[in-house]
Amino acid sequence: MRSTWPEVTELIAGAHVHTVKAYGPDRVVGFSPIPAMSQVSYAAGTRFLSMIGGTILSFYDWYADMPVASPQVFGDQTDVPESGDWWNSSYLIIWGTNLPITRTPDAHFMTEARYRGQKVVVVCPDYSDHTKFADDWLAAAPGTDGRRGVPAIRVGGRLVTTVFDLLLAPQEDEMTRDPVITNPGLYTVIFENDRVRVLEYRDTPGATTSPHWHPDSVMYTLSSFRRRLNADGRDADVRLPAGQVCWLAAQQHSGHNTGDTNTHVIFVELKDPPAGARSPATRLGPGA
Repeated sequence: MRSTWPEVTELIAGAHVHTVKAYGPDRVVGFSPIPAMSQVSYAAGTRFLSMIGGTILSFYDWYADMPVASPQVFGDQTDVPESGDWWNSSYLIIWGTNLPITRTPDAHFMTEARYRGQKVVVVCPDYSDHTKFADDWLAAAPGTDGRRGVPAIRVGGRLVTTVFDLLLAPQEDEMTRDPVITNPGLYTVIFENDRVRVLEYRDTPGATTSPHWHPDSVMYTLSSFRRRLNADGRDADVRLPAGQVCWLAAQQHSGHNTGDTNTHVIFVELKDPPAGARSPATRLGPGA
């Protein structure tokens, strides 16, 4: 789902205010670019956190103990947390980094802290070098891990005690069943605003789709096709001619092109209207 910068900044500001009110300012935790990269950006971020009573994450800088393996793997200077904090933590989430490979010199802080009772959660699609240290391993499908983090962000202060449940919960969230994510080679977004999203679907005979979610939608067939839909162990055979307009109620399913023709369909997905969106149009005719 695409958003504008004003929408995103308003969501971020609202999340900060809610977290401060509900859990206290120390639950707002931030990280600014290292001073060696941008002194203005670093000062702005740290000053903001200091003024509201937030927590500033530590980091290594050019003057500190740089983990040499990370630049060797990725080819550039990186912004990562200070490894000493791993030793001080009782609950560690490893997400987006493979510590024995990218932080080789200081990976021992994590392995040693486990002897002190530290619990380790790893979010990684494969059984990599750091997964073997995990008490809990979430093998997220590639491309979906970012969306799995959204519910964890929303709960603020409860993150430490419920994080693994939260990481698993988005599997049932319609965002992670977006057909554009689950079937990127078949579904394409061709238009989107705050009221609708328009998808184009194309496949060939024999093609199958992974389970995905459709909100209430209007579909228009640009070709005739036959396919079999499956949901919760139930099958439904569908046969539609070209030029057909249909209502598709919100549902989850997978599909299989059982015919001998290509499928070409347009889906117009409906979104809940934002507050105040029902005011009269300011112009006649179609718009962007």
